[in-house]
Amino acid sequence: MKRLEIIKEYLTQQSYKLAIAESLSSGNIQAKIGGISGASSFFEGGMTVYSVEQKVKILKIDRAHAVQVNSVSKRVAREMAMGVCRVFNTEIGISTTGYAEAYPAMQIENAFAYFCVWNNVTQRIILENRVNLSEDSRIANQQFLTETVIVQLAECFKKGKNNSI
Repeated sequence: MKRLEIIKEYLTQQSYKLAIAESLSSGNIQAKIGGISGASSFFEGGMTVYSVEQKVKILKIDRAHAVQVNSVSKRVAREMAMGVCRVFNTEIGISTTGYAEAYPAMQIENAFAYFCVWNNVTQRIILENRVNLSEDSRIANQQFLTETVIVQLAECFKKGKNNSI
């Protein structure tokens, strides 16, 4: 079974709705999920949120921490995933944040990202990882992160198929 079908099957089986808040991946995960036939039965929607101000305003992330880390940390990813569940009233929230390319002004030599998948029913993290990005371009790193999230989410849902994660 293909990864996207595994995601659809799990969410449908659990009667869970999904929402996505993306920064680094810039809507790519939403496009993948939205491309699944029947996505409207489990995908409520998503947003691409780059600025600290909008992450604070819409997703209610902690401003002081976000400013300190330039909105790139496990904590920010977690708060974004929790926030998107609240905004869309869903059981599952996915988020991404990170650096798609080196950022010398912040002393970031290598691109990396964090992603989080939050279960709002159980109030716990399903997945939370740091992904090192080594592609040559910003777009390639965005695509790599998107595929990484999809692969890991499908693997997680496949393991949790017979019980709620």
